[in-house]
Amino acid sequence: MGRAMVFAAVVSVFALLPAPRVPAQDPKIPSDQEVKDAIARAAEIIVAEQESYDPAHDAKGARGRSAGGEAAGEKGEPGKGGSDRAATSAPREWPYEGVYRVAPGIIPPGYRVGGTAICCLALMETPGFGTNAAHRAAFDRGIAFILDTLAKDPLMEAGFLGTYDVRGWGHAYALLTLLRALELKQLGEATTKLATERVRWLVDGL
Repeated sequence: MGRAMVFAAVVSVFALLPAPRVPAQDPKIPSDQEVKDAIARAAEIIVAEQESYDPAHDAKGARGRSAGGEAAGEKGEPGKGGSDRAATSAPREWPYEGVYRVAPGIIPPGYRVGGTAICCLALMETPGFGTNAAHRAAFDRGIAFILDTLAKDPLMEAGFLGTYDVRGWGHAYALLTLLRALELKQLGEATTKLATERVRWLVDGL
């Protein structure tokens, strides 16, 4: 998942910055169009790298994943920003592979939530997000994963273990992404309610 995280960072940074205003003949600085093309390509890679991570397989040393494309039975709907697809989408993620594991080979949920949040944030900030079916569907699946994991995984409960505890990393990026999604009104009514409740929980926990 290192590649998707790198491209998520590229999208997050460049999508939020104004395009450089430089002489077209300067070969060292990208043109406006080259920046736009790089963002678009990075977003495609992020979507393709979304997966269904399987901790049980990972613990056995065989990474269990199903990457890319739309989940079975799901079709994106361009221009449907603010829909409640996130409330019904099959959760999928971008599990960041950091140096820490909660058990042999198993990526901790803090990394998984944090990595997913960063990629969702990057897609949301990509120009044309609201009309891109694939981006929207991947975003909805990621938001579903974030909300589901925060609500159900005991290793994401508020607190500190007194060791190398990465849950705060997941909490912080989940909070950033959910707040941004609420600000941009990218969530439907039911998902907005869940996200708002989780935002309050995250603030209290942090």
